[in-house]
Amino acid sequence: MSLRKLAAILSLLFLFTGCCFDFGDKEKKFKKRVLCAHRVNNDNSLYILKNGAFCCPKLPEEINDLTSARAFYYKKALEIGPERVDGWASLGQTYWDGWKFKEAIEAYKMAQKLSPNTISFIIALNSLCRITKDFKGSEEYLSLLQKIDFPDKEKTVCYLKGKLLYEKKEYDESLKFLEKAKELLESKSPSHFLSNSPYTINDIYFYLAQLYLKKNELQKAHEHFLVFIQKEQHPDFVDIYKKSLQETAGEQILLYDDIEDKWARTHQ
Repeated sequence: MSLRKLAAILSLLFLFTGCCFDFGDKEKKFKKRVLCAHRVNNDNSLYILKNGAFCCPKLPEEINDLTSARAFYYKKALEIGPERVDGWASLGQTYWDGWKFKEAIEAYKMAQKLSPNTISFIIALNSLCRITKDFKGSEEYLSLLQKIDFPDKEKTVCYLKGKLLYEKKEYDESLKFLEKAKELLESKSPSHFLSNSPYTINDIYFYLAQLYLKKNELQKAHEHFLVFIQKEQHPDFVDIYKKSLQETAGEQILLYDDIEDKWARTHQ
């Protein structure tokens, strides 16, 4: 066999088996785009993806941040499977993590439209509306939760209601609901998750610390804050806490407010 023929055969073999061609069913194509979204993990990956690496669609030149890059590939996946609830949820969480809250709301609305009674989507929408100061919207999603039967319902509703009241500066009422949620957490509902969602109740101790600080009960506030520090071990939070501690010199009011602005208010 001549070298020319061998090269032609190898070229054809690569054409029909190479990873960079969209062979396979709809499911495989969808997963391939999702994998591309997972490839976005640092600035160098943006450069590589703009050159069509990893067998992914080329990332547009104008996209220069991780959130937009991940969103690009999730949207590509959703073009293939617009009915995929997991795709819309992943897009929503991507935008949430990137502080693009309005875009996150729209994505989670699509997920919730496809799966109306999924607790995690309703919690996400309740929280995102609260973050964006759409208190009416937040209350509507909380009301929807109250109409659904699900595990840990009382604890979840009390917690979310308490945080909403806190943002509305109704501190006395907020304290009642958060104390009730804490009581349920520490007795009848020991899981730190909100029902079967990926969201936790760990920051309840932070908000109780803030509320007791506002009531001038400094020691009680400090005790709750210590519990929060012990429970919240997310690496990003640990970095924020260390920086806040240095910048505020540990002054209680400044430290709590800094953590609220940089972490607690924008997370669930």
